Amino acid sequence: MVLEGSCAGTEVWSLTADGVELCRVEYQLASQSARADCADCAWAVDLQIGGATMVAESDPGCAGTLGDAATMDGTTLSYGYSPE
Repeated sequence: MVLEGSCAGTEVWSLTADGVELCRVEYQLASQSARADCADCAWAVDLQIGGATMVAESDPGCAGTLGDAATMDGTTLSYGYSPE
């Protein structure tokens, strides 16, 4: 697979229990590198988290579970797409 250009965007991570949103973290994603380890994928890429911010929290919330949302910064997420 050849990755042309770059991938970037915003993603939201939400933790819900019994229909109540306990926390929501928003962060930016930026492409880090294309992946070559998914033979069935039309594309696969590693994306790096940056600018993670807790935007909603209720008791017991994110802080007790995740700690500071900024600790997610620099974490790499892997995504791929297979049309099959």
